[in-house]
Amino acid sequence: MLSVKLDAPAPCRLDAPDLDLICYASADCLHQHERNLLEIERDDLHGISRLTKNRELDSKIERKNEEIDILKSGLSGIVKRYGFDTVQQFYNAIKIAQDATYKYQMDVATWEENYGEKTPPKATFEERLRIYQREADQQHTQRNYHSRDKGAR
Repeated sequence: MLSVKLDAPAPCRLDAPDLDLICYASADCLHQHERNLLEIERDDLHGISRLTKNRELDSKIERKNEEIDILKSGLSGIVKRYGFDTVQQFYNAIKIAQDATYKYQMDVATWEENYGEKTPPKATFEERLRIYQREADQQHTQRNYHSRDKGAR
């Protein structure tokens, strides 16, 4: 027998410490991304700019690496306080949460499509213009016109 669930899925919620942890991990990812962009920029240098900008970009990359190391050491401490043994376990938990969130959003969209309020799609501008023109033409054809020619004088 097929059972149909008519209730909308319950929204999930994150506690404040989880959000802090996710934000901290996101900052780490952002710094890694910035470092990768700097490395790409450095590798794309040619000619005289390679000689002049190479040292500058190397120092920026080194600073980014230091920032990443600081964030990772801080992240590992925070992660351990919240019950994860390693940062990798935390990242796996984040991946599982993201997958669950995506599945939830898809379930909500499916539910809305099947059981949500059905509103008729709004007419496009062109369709409304055609409707107004048709109404104006109908009013124009329904008017009684009187000839202004009263005859010869």
